[in-house]
Amino acid sequence: MSSANYEVVLTNRLGNRAINQDRIATAERGDALLLMLADGMGGHARGELAAQTLIDSVSRSFRNVSLPVSKPENFLQQALKIAHQEVAEAGRHSNPPIEPRTTAVICLIQGSDACWAHLGDSRLYYLRDGEIIVRTRDHSYVEDLLRSGKIKRSEVEHHPMRNTVTQCVGGSKSAQTPAFDSASLEPGDELLLCSDGLWNSLKESLLIKALEEEDLDQAADQLADQAELSSYPHSDNISLIAFRYLTNNSAEESEKPIVKPTPSQQGGSLDQALDEIERALDKYGSEMGDPK
Repeated sequence: MSSANYEVVLTNRLGNRAINQDRIATAERGDALLLMLADGMGGHARGELAAQTLIDSVSRSFRNVSLPVSKPENFLQQALKIAHQEVAEAGRHSNPPIEPRTTAVICLIQGSDACWAHLGDSRLYYLRDGEIIVRTRDHSYVEDLLRSGKIKRSEVEHHPMRNTVTQCVGGSKSAQTPAFDSASLEPGDELLLCSDGLWNSLKESLLIKALEEEDLDQAADQLADQAELSSYPHSDNISLIAFRYLTNNSAEESEKPIVKPTPSQQGGSLDQALDEIERALDKYGSEMGDPK
């Protein structure tokens, strides 16, 4: 997907799993774009139901909101609250009743203004000039230990509870308050929304390197391929949304047709052009015969 202001690529892989519990989607209205990613939690029944319900619910909230959204944080919080209620309701109406749960990352972009919210351990990376400016902090047991100084970063990868999520959408509890952040985008800035099937399999340096590719489709495929390969044969579902901010001017420049210069633009003159024609007639006139 692309427009005058941006380009977006979505990639989803099953990995070495029987069921795909990840869901990704975008929605566009006027000058507003919404990016959505949900990773159904496998430790609970029907994670795929929770993830799909969240995407459907947030999409409806976006279709119904008045544009431009004057208070993006309020909109995102309310959208996730409604999604939580609908996920819980979908679980209650299942036979037998269940409590499906999902992570969530949603990002609202209006012009050059981006605002995002998340619950769980799906992430958003904000990159500029090959550097990570912002990375969402996981709502997980291990992340809490790390931030409190109880464990070192080197201990995270092999911690027995590193996949334990502390906040989510769905379940029996009331809706939880997401974490928010925002940014004013500049030309070339990128956003990467991804499930843990991607970031848990790759070093952040590889994420950065891949997104330096000019072709965003190629970058997204490269990231998914590397994540699948590095975690084989235990690859999780892998999902990502890659967004690149362009601005109107850069997009218009890229769409201009290639125009070959005329002889006069190359520094020649009309007299020189006529001389060339006359020499050609002198040389090949006998082969061409008399004009009719």
